[in-house]
Amino acid sequence: MEPFMAHDVPDIIVNVSTLVGISAILFSLDPALAALTLVPLPLLAFFVVRFSDRMHEAFTRAREHYGALCALLQDNLSGMKKIQVFSGEARAGSGAATHAR
Repeated sequence: MEPFMAHDVPDIIVNVSTLVGISAILFSLDPALAALTLVPLPLLAFFVVRFSDRMHEAFTRAREHYGALCALLQDNLSGMKKIQVFSGEARAGSGAATHAR
């Protein structure tokens, strides 16, 4: 909850304020053109709501995969002398290549 309150709420406030401010300026300059530019917003909101769960899952999987790859590389780099002593460079390299895919 803390990251939401610390990062997301201020971002939401800034984004909504920006949208309202730009909309006000657009409507003061040319109301017909402003209305045309704001027509796609409900469709955009629909797609954001519809695909946000899929995107969240995809980003979570990507972060987990990246974390596993970083952990493997950290283990390999910190144990480089042991890998070299036991001639395991090929095995360690193939393991890292497999995780990177």
